[in-house]
Amino acid sequence: METQKKKRTEAAEREDAAMALLEAGRSARNSGQLKILISWKLGRPCPSKISTVAQRQAKWDEVKDIVVAPVQRWSPEEEAELQRVKQKIDNITVDDTLLGRQRQKMQTEALSTVKAMSATEREQFLQSLDEGDNEEADNGDSVEVVEGGGSSQ
Repeated sequence: METQKKKRTEAAEREDAAMALLEAGRSARNSGQLKILISWKLGRPCPSKISTVAQRQAKWDEVKDIVVAPVQRWSPEEEAELQRVKQKIDNITVDDTLLGRQRQKMQTEALSTVKAMSATEREQFLQSLDEGDNEEADNGDSVEVVEGGGSSQ
């Protein structure tokens, strides 16, 4: 939507500038004015290789009879929709993504596995976790618990 807004806003600006020049009614144009008119007719910025007054006048003579479709201006309703979508995107958390769902699934599976262990297996598992924590502390690494019960290093 941002791209559409940018394209349509730029087209409206080109059209407004061209209409102001055409309404002035002069037939002799300077280089900057020709650049504006050419941009409007082409629907994009004037090519940089067309830089002199003579080149721009020749290009204007070539494109001046092209019929330009009216610009569809960016409406307040579209702007409201864009802002709504942007706000929705800004409020997405990791838990709302595929990565978050996979992490939750893995945690659930790990918990199920631990619950299915015998008391001896669970004791060995917990002991190996404690040993891993001690090794990280010795290395200066830290484990931070983050939202959703996961950990971040």
